Amino acid sequence: MDVRAVFSWSYRRLGAGAARLFRLLGPHPGPDIGVPAAASLAGVPVAEARAHLAELARAHLVEKHPVEGDSRSRYRCHDLLRTYATELSGTADTEAGRRAATHRVLDHYLHTATAAALLLYPHRHSIDLAPLQPGAAPAGLATVAEANVHGDMAEAFGLAGRYREAVAENQRALELHRAIGNRVGEAGALNGIGWYSALLGEYERALECCQAGLAVQVELGDRHSQGNTLDSIGYAQHHLGRYADAVESYEAALVALRETGDRYNEAVTLGHLGDTRAAAGDHAAARASWERARAVLDDLNHPDAAQFTVKLRELDRVP
Repeated sequence: MDVRAVFSWSYRRLGAGAARLFRLLGPHPGPDIGVPAAASLAGVPVAEARAHLAELARAHLVEKHPVEGDSRSRYRCHDLLRTYATELSGTADTEAGRRAATHRVLDHYLHTATAAALLLYPHRHSIDLAPLQPGAAPAGLATVAEANVHGDMAEAFGLAGRYREAVAENQRALELHRAIGNRVGEAGALNGIGWYSALLGEYERALECCQAGLAVQVELGDRHSQGNTLDSIGYAQHHLGRYADAVESYEAALVALRETGDRYNEAVTLGHLGDTRAAAGDHAAARASWERARAVLDDLNHPDAAQFTVKLRELDRVP
């Protein structure tokens, strides 16, 4: 059977917008494409491009795949599908339309790269670029930077004990990350809201936010962030009196943190696990957790090890 006939069955079921985007993916330069670039290629809003790509993925005309170090998934076509898309575009789209699409997506890449360079090196000499073609837009790097500023502010407020302000800053970061589809940032902000809510004594809200963040991190396969969020979940569960659940969350956090080599946060979680064991009356298990936490911090030559020496001495005085 001619492979084109097989592809045509899926293609004919597409809506007009998804079909047009599929055709334009054929001559697109590069092995894969992100949602913002696809939006520029087709000259449509990002939300519309995302919907079209999802439709193409359901039709098995593109494959969605995560990229290490990137918070957003990308899409790619098999070589045979790209050839088929190019052939379709050659008959269904005008040469001027194909040329405009290529111009838009190259504008997107050029302006995005320039914006990224200015974010990394703000004092470098800027390059004067020609205006973007209508329908093209760079990725929302400025929004990412703004969201990260709010995240940094949240951390600063947290260190100062101003937890209500920390929650508010994380909420602003969450809104910005969601606006551009930055799911790693979204999950981190949810964990931040949850953690500082827990420090305010709002444990149910903390649990709800952290569990929402964890679901995103599991979907993304972000093991390190899962470890930190599971620690936050365990902390909230502890203070709700759900000691068995807290122990389970802390132990899962330790697995993730050890997998990713985060020894400092491993010690933090061991400390929290010891607190829960002590609250549940299991002093022997609490001692074991605190001793392990102290050993890790001693190995790191970290001054926080001293707090576990204090905890262990206090435990010695428990009848």
